[in-house]
Amino acid sequence: MYRICQWALKQAIDYSKLRETFGKKIEDHQMIQTMLADCAIDIYAARNMALNCAWKIENNTKSPRKEISMVKTFCTEMMGRVYDRAIQIHGGIGVTNELGLEEGYRLARILRIPDGTSEIHRRTIAKSLLKGDLMF
Repeated sequence: MYRICQWALKQAIDYSKLRETFGKKIEDHQMIQTMLADCAIDIYAARNMALNCAWKIENNTKSPRKEISMVKTFCTEMMGRVYDRAIQIHGGIGVTNELGLEEGYRLARILRIPDGTSEIHRRTIAKSLLKGDLMF
């Protein structure tokens, strides 16, 4: 999942280097820089959460159910945020299917449903926390 988010981020970066508004490239606008940075932060966090969870699965006898739910929730919601920002940076052309961003955004929304919705995963996380599982 993080690779297709990296692709969306790269598209946004490339476009920000080409598009000009008010006499300068949009890459120079602070808000565009903030959106790009937020995408990178989200992707980095999701990737490392997934790697940590995989490590726990491979090295522990107890199933990290809480962590699996945390990763599923964060990663699927992160994908929506990254694609939303990439579309925003592209402006009107971002909502067309010409670039593939719109299709990725729809996929991000669809992925939040299989294997349990975010709300169900949050319930699993909360139940585990309330039982005293505060280890991460």
